[in-house]
Amino acid sequence: HRYREVLHSRQVLTGTVLCFVAAQGFHSYIVLTRAVAPIDPIENRSALNLLIGMSASLGALQLIPRVRRMERIGGSSYAIYLYHPLFVAAVLVLAGARFGLPTGLLFVLSGIAGVAGPMVMERLARQVPQGPLLLEGLSAPPGVPAAVGPRSGAGSGPPDSAGPGSQRKPPPAQ
Repeated sequence: HRYREVLHSRQVLTGTVLCFVAAQGFHSYIVLTRAVAPIDPIENRSALNLLIGMSASLGALQLIPRVRRMERIGGSSYAIYLYHPLFVAAVLVLAGARFGLPTGLLFVLSGIAGVAGPMVMERLARQVPQGPLLLEGLSAPPGVPAAVGPRSGAGSGPPDSAGPGSQRKPPPAQ
């Protein structure tokens, strides 16, 4: 997460908690003194409700501990997004149609396969030279030479090329 260090700083957490307490306190004061009729969240969407929801969500994000497994799943989210239907369908066809498993168990197995399958496929694709390109359309990271394509340097062109800056001779007339 690119904002993890900023979100986990003490100043941001303190500001978020103070904002939440102030907004929720003001909202409670308004409702308890009946200065305004109780706010119906469907009909009257106020900026105060938005502030309470945003500060509570941001505070919860800041207090959640770091979980490596979830970070790994998040790192594979694009592959999961692209390929989970294949793995879920495979489980439904193989386990559901063939063995007639209960719906609850089928749901759990499909969820596990829909997350774990693309993650394994992504890991295997990294072992193949052009695997990430074929799987997700990702090119090689900077600094890694491409396995296919033009190369730079002396003697890298076709045998009849004269090199950079020179003009090619026209082919002989027949």
